[in-house]
Amino acid sequence: MRRKLFSIVAVLLLSGNVAAQGLVPIEDSDLAEISGRDGVAFSVKLSLNDPSLAGAFPGARLSLGFHVDGQTTYLMFNELRGKLELHDYGISTQKKPDGTDYMALTLPQYVKFTDFGFESMTVQTDPIASSSASLGRMNLNGTLSMQGEMRFWAH
Repeated sequence: MRRKLFSIVAVLLLSGNVAAQGLVPIEDSDLAEISGRDGVAFSVKLSLNDPSLAGAFPGARLSLGFHVDGQTTYLMFNELRGKLELHDYGISTQKKPDGTDYMALTLPQYVKFTDFGFESMTVQTDPIASSSASLGRMNLNGTLSMQGEMRFWAH
């Protein structure tokens, strides 16, 4: 298996004109023999509408539209802001005992919230209209630790 992977990489490196030729297809049977070991792990630092920046972001909002029975209704989050950090989040392929593959998404081991939230949440039919009565607001500060994974497979 490692020889096959090494051979593929060696051919690609030595050919020199791979970019000119374009991509070369790999058969599913050959691809199934390639192992990526632990998958891919990454960390995320997300900053939304940071109020410490000059000018800030007044009126920033997120709208989610839902179409039901011919009517579109929007869930609006107004003045969305804050910082979110996710560490050690991973994606990998695993094998079930019956030999079939599944994709495993590991939960982030560390999550940090800094002034993360919104000033109001509304439900309305027009996403650009001024907000109607608020259903509440949220502000999160703190850390969270998780373990485990979510598993996905095709049927």
